[in-house]
Amino acid sequence: MTARGLHYGHHMTDRQGNPLNIVHRDVSPSNVLISYAGEVKLCDFGIAKAAGARSQTKTGVIKGKVKYMSPEQAMGKKLDGRSDLFSLGTLLYEMVALAAPFHAQTEIELLFAVRDARKRPIRELRSNISSGLESIIETAMAKQKERRFQDGEEFAESLRAFLLERYPGYGPAQLSRYMQTMFAREREREQKTLNEYVITSGNTEAVGENLLADVLGPDAEYTQFTAAFGE
Repeated sequence: MTARGLHYGHHMTDRQGNPLNIVHRDVSPSNVLISYAGEVKLCDFGIAKAAGARSQTKTGVIKGKVKYMSPEQAMGKKLDGRSDLFSLGTLLYEMVALAAPFHAQTEIELLFAVRDARKRPIRELRSNISSGLESIIETAMAKQKERRFQDGEEFAESLRAFLLERYPGYGPAQLSRYMQTMFAREREREQKTLNEYVITSGNTEAVGENLLADVLGPDAEYTQFTAAFGE
């Protein structure tokens, strides 16, 4: 679950046990992946920052995708993990409503909308949303970070309790079946592509080209490769 993944990152420590205070700062749809095994993964910590890092973003400098930012991120303020939880709430809103919570004609107007947390009430878009899920989204996207979930574990537990109440028994196995059904054609196409590169017994020289040979030099180890076949 992404909330627990964030919790893990937010509470990482160095070898001496000092908190690193990592903030992802770019929790957005393109950085949340779901595997065919039903695992949810958070990727691309490219603009994440940890306390004590050599390169620190100055206060007032904004990085990230605007419509998934927290209000404090849109204002260029110092961030903590609760900023990522707001962004995760924005993703949850969009998943349920099938529309982003913040809209504007220009990038600067969008920045102001995010800064002021001026979102369209999700019930206007999904009138049948359960009050429990609505409450989770509202808590995650509270303008004041003191009113949000205070860590990823709290967020994750709220979602888990909701799932147990409304969809008992739903877990990674069910999500995996959904993913495999939803992307059956893509998986078949990928498998056919992989099969084209399976090495079979025959011409062992038609394995491929070592693209690092020129860089490593003629005397480097392992510049030549030979296919090995099992019995």
